[in-house]
Amino acid sequence: TTCSFTPGTPLALANGAYKWKVRSFNQIWSNYSYLKNFTKYDPPAPITPTGTISVLNPKFTWVKIPGATKYMIELKWATGEEVRVMTVTAPECLATTCSFKPEVTLYLKAHDKFVWRVRAFHGYYGPYSAPMLFSR
Repeated sequence: TTCSFTPGTPLALANGAYKWKVRSFNQIWSNYSYLKNFTKYDPPAPITPTGTISVLNPKFTWVKIPGATKYMIELKWATGEEVRVMTVTAPECLATTCSFKPEVTLYLKAHDKFVWRVRAFHGYYGPYSAPMLFSR
């Protein structure tokens, strides 16, 4: 069957490639398993929108994650109800940032508060960023 282990103290791993292996003990130690590879990526950090905005269809900007092939933006009302989840396969990226403006107008109502977050895809989706709050 499957076993798992979570360290009591989180590992402070820098972004990068890692390998791990495991072995069992049942009166004697078994041989080690084959090495498994994994890569650790921090989530992207949202930049804008933040604060109070005046546009119906904001442009979302975040810190670029090198090697990411797509991103997912989750937009919710501050109450937690989902507004939209957007898969971004062709963001506009510069050296350190990426951005995306939805083609479909979001029609965000005035005086409403929203929360958005973003995550990167590297063959799998990594964790979401910290949430960013804005209002219109």
